Amino acid sequence: MESKEEYRQGLEKQLDEWIKELDKLGSKAEEAVTKTVKKLPEKMAVLDKKIEEGRAKLKELVEMNEDSLESLKEGFDTSWKSLKKGFRKAAEQSKWGKDEK
Repeated sequence: MESKEEYRQGLEKQLDEWIKELDKLGSKAEEAVTKTVKKLPEKMAVLDKKIEEGRAKLKELVEMNEDSLESLKEGFDTSWKSLKKGFRKAAEQSKWGKDEK
């Protein structure tokens, strides 16, 4: 049977290991935040570009005459869906710690 001192030492050793592990996790979190902050301007630029593409498509729609709308609507809808998907993907990648795949 182990003594009180041996038992205490075992618990203390485990506690020290947990402290080291917590320190490692803290370092990893700091690295992830730093990496994300560094990439944020680039990712925001991608989102801005998608918004500008959307504005351009909307302007095209405004400038279309009513007769052209039906013949061009399918292509416009396809382009708009692509913009929407691209924006969502860029926005998702902009969340904390996510990288492009």
